Amino acid sequence: MPFLIKSKKLVINQNSIRRQIGNYYSEDRYYTLLNKYMDSNLSKKSKTLGFIIKYLFKSSNFKHDPEIANGKSKDVLLLDLFCYLCMIGFIAMIIAVVGLSLSSMPTTISGIAAFGKGFIESISSNIVMLVFAVFFLIVTIMWLVMFFRIRKKNKKLSLKDYVLKKLETALKFRFLIKTSSKAKNTISKNNKPVEFYCISKFESQGAAANRWLNIQVINLLASIFDDFDLVFIFDDLSDDEFNELNPIIKFDFKKIDFVKIT
Repeated sequence: MPFLIKSKKLVINQNSIRRQIGNYYSEDRYYTLLNKYMDSNLSKKSKTLGFIIKYLFKSSNFKHDPEIANGKSKDVLLLDLFCYLCMIGFIAMIIAVVGLSLSSMPTTISGIAAFGKGFIESISSNIVMLVFAVFFLIVTIMWLVMFFRIRKKNKKLSLKDYVLKKLETALKFRFLIKTSSKAKNTISKNNKPVEFYCISKFESQGAAANRWLNIQVINLLASIFDDFDLVFIFDDLSDDEFNELNPIIKFDFKKIDFVKIT
């Protein structure tokens, strides 16, 4: 007997457009689809927030980013390039200052006093260069912290752990995402039929442990995105299995429905 899991806010009726996007197939495909959904919909809700999460979670691991075959994202690449140039600029300034200092290093006490006075005057007259040096240093430190604390650690994660970590980050910004979503829905409200995307054979995920976590992830995504439009279909679930799973879903997950397809 077929049953489906959907967001409570997704209203399916005769006018709804159903798009089949294949079977569950494997855990990797499941988390790849959810990863792709988060990337595209975060950008739709808030371009700024979507870009920040996209930038932080940039990965050279092809499992984390299936679009890597199409080339790197230009906006992410440009920001990385800007940060590299800031590092180079800061290093060049340090080398220049050290070089000038060594070349004019005094050898007498009177020379040291004159050098100190000249050094202070030089800083005062080159305040713009100092401001740029501080700016380059701040950008460099922020990029290095981001790279080693986030990107480098993310690269080692399995696809499942990577997607769950991105989901955890999105949950921290849930209020901003939902606020932005409500504002856009108010502006662009229309009477177009609801379009939703079906993933079939959801029973293929296997044991109860995997099934519970996978449904939990769907519930969390439905709590972030009011228009969550992925629907997961159990094509071959017995009535006994439904009776076992139904009270668990009703009690544990408040953002989704588990219903029989009629």
